[in-house]
Amino acid sequence: MNLELVDKARNIARIIANDTQIFINNHTTTSIERTICRLLGIDGTDEFGVPLPNIVVDHIIKTGQINKGVALYLGNAVIHTNLSPQNIAEKISQGQLIITDFPRGSLSEIKEALTSIIQKNIDIIRRNKQKREELIKRYGEKVGPLIYIIVATGN
Repeated sequence: MNLELVDKARNIARIIANDTQIFINNHTTTSIERTICRLLGIDGTDEFGVPLPNIVVDHIIKTGQINKGVALYLGNAVIHTNLSPQNIAEKISQGQLIITDFPRGSLSEIKEALTSIIQKNIDIIRRNKQKREELIKRYGEKVGPLIYIIVATGN
């Protein structure tokens, strides 16, 4: 094995990975932002069956400001409205609220507004994970292929 060639390949891979990570750090995706909405407790659909996280993210995309992240706008809206992220999402879906129009609070205020909400939802995830692990411990892993359906709403 040519170790010099291996080192050269590793260096090239490192450069590519670093460039890719820089790009990732400066961009987001609708999937990531929708996941953040779900972490903040936004669930359900509008009257047409469109998931509320999709509606919130699309709402922010329309203003051209999704690069700042959905958490910034939802946290700021929590401060200004005293509503939960779920209630804010419902108002957005009904056309009653434009969350990018609020004067921006400080990042520390926004973080404070969201911290307990996020912690509550992380606790729910942990409890569900623990329950799943207990069930697996009690009954064992399923033998054979896992059967599931992927439902994609599309963009």
